[in-house]
Amino acid sequence: MKKVLFFAAAVLALAACSNEEENANDNWNGEIRLTTQYLRVTRAGSDIQNTQFDANEKIDIFIYNHADGEGYETLPAVYTADGNGNLTTNPVQQFPAGADSQIDLYGVYPSGIATPSDTANIAFTVQTDQSTEAGYKASDLMLGGNLEGRLYQPITRTNDPVPLTFVHKLSKIILKVVPGVGLSDTSFEGATASINNVLVTTRFNISNIQLPMYYSAEGDPNTINMGSLEAVGDGTTGTLYRACAIIVPQEFEGGTQLFTINLNGRSFTYTTTPDYWLTFESGWTYEFTITANVWGLSLSTVIQNWETGQTITGQTD
Repeated sequence: MKKVLFFAAAVLALAACSNEEENANDNWNGEIRLTTQYLRVTRAGSDIQNTQFDANEKIDIFIYNHADGEGYETLPAVYTADGNGNLTTNPVQQFPAGADSQIDLYGVYPSGIATPSDTANIAFTVQTDQSTEAGYKASDLMLGGNLEGRLYQPITRTNDPVPLTFVHKLSKIILKVVPGVGLSDTSFEGATASINNVLVTTRFNISNIQLPMYYSAEGDPNTINMGSLEAVGDGTTGTLYRACAIIVPQEFEGGTQLFTINLNGRSFTYTTTPDYWLTFESGWTYEFTITANVWGLSLSTVIQNWETGQTITGQTD
């Protein structure tokens, strides 16, 4: 018997009266119920999707029956987020028949990058133009599943919500620029930033939660446009300027021209220390604070994990 892909169906409901909740449990007919959780972007960075998937974002859900044989015959179920943690898809589907039946559940974001015929060696390329919200989101590869630690767990037929955790698989860079000697806020009008010499492609397996290493990066070096430097306040020194981007985990040799900042028609380039290699790992945020002086740039760094967002529990209608 071929291994069959089952659609997941989950509507994370708003609060209802206790009678309705009891009836939903009493009348359960095998539909799959989910709990969603994903690792958020830290508050120190971009506010894009910082606790939940934004409204109208699409997430692919693969659910496989534990049956003998191989082959995947249908497309994943495409879920739509409402911005409040609720996910919907149509049609509603049930667990496989049998009290002891088990399934594996995998989630992939962005939608449309994996298919049942290609789940184990999927090429993913970040956008070279991340100056827009759309370009940033399209670069934020996240994988999800029913996890305990970093291991997927099979799911037995149940009417309880199944926890679904999403993990950021790539590396995030937050660039902060502080005006230094000879520069003022007016110097930053129309300022932009970019990351240079970046490998933009990697490969992943939807059923493997292990973090990709820096050596998974592929392709020729590219430049990623981070877009405009946004004026923000840090609460201590006044205005600074910030831009964010997501890159494939990789390593940069010492002496690499890493950042370019364009100010009023002048280009300032930050080159890494010749004897110091920078390694970017999966699931980490790297914060660079650059002081821009009229003669050049100086740098300090902070590294932190992307943080865990809230858990949302619900059930199907």
